[in-house]
Amino acid sequence: MKCKKAVACAIASLGLLLAASDAAYAVRVDRVIGATSSGDAYLVKRFSVPVGSVVVGAELVTNDLRTVFPKVMLLEGRGENLGRLSSAGEIGNVRAVGRHVLVVAFPPVRVDEPRDLFVAVRLPSNAGARAVGDGPGLGALVSQGSNDCYLASTEDGTLQPIDVDLCIRLLFQGVQKAETAGTLAAPTEVSIEARPNPFNPTTAIAFGVPSQSVVKLTIYSVSGRAIRSLVNEDLAAGRYSREWDGRDEAGRPVSGGVYIAKLQVDDTVMPRRLILVR
Repeated sequence: MKCKKAVACAIASLGLLLAASDAAYAVRVDRVIGATSSGDAYLVKRFSVPVGSVVVGAELVTNDLRTVFPKVMLLEGRGENLGRLSSAGEIGNVRAVGRHVLVVAFPPVRVDEPRDLFVAVRLPSNAGARAVGDGPGLGALVSQGSNDCYLASTEDGTLQPIDVDLCIRLLFQGVQKAETAGTLAAPTEVSIEARPNPFNPTTAIAFGVPSQSVVKLTIYSVSGRAIRSLVNEDLAAGRYSREWDGRDEAGRPVSGGVYIAKLQVDDTVMPRRLILVR
């Protein structure tokens, strides 16, 4: 890898398994990629997004659960420099909560014409990824050829290619499939989470379906009244995401407060508490 003097690539650990405490997402990675720098650096992945898609978030695999990423951005445009790309979404102070697969929700981006999107993860000033689970970094897979993955310094923003496949994938409104086969393992059990939470006015609810199942995802009030049905269909095994915009079935905004997102996969029911701030 070629890197600027101020930003050196840090690689740790072969053949490791980063797993959630609930084992919902066990992720096989070959490398942990970080950066040693006196300033800040970005790990970046480029995606070619199909026309008609609606991007609602991203998933990434973090090495160290203590790490707070100062910024995770969704960018669009063309060029080999971060400064030439425009922001389509930005979330600050992002950290994992209990598991190494981290979900970031962006404002929905509808793709009406062919274009590239980039996910850029800003690493904090640090001494690099020192070992498995120690030091800020992202999981990656060994790969032959180009994978549109880059390291960039905040000094000049140049996208410097790196010869790995970063474990970053986009989340779409509707069925979710990994952009690169094998980047993330299929879920082994039912799971649900929402980001951001608390939220105003929109949150992306990501959920995992371990096998072909009849799936329902419904928003309820704390009194048990159904507010909005988001999913009611037969789905194949995989990861999915649905956006809730804080409105009921009639399209009316609901009041701020606590709501329950209830995921039912065949006979398994899993609730998630949501806080809507108005």
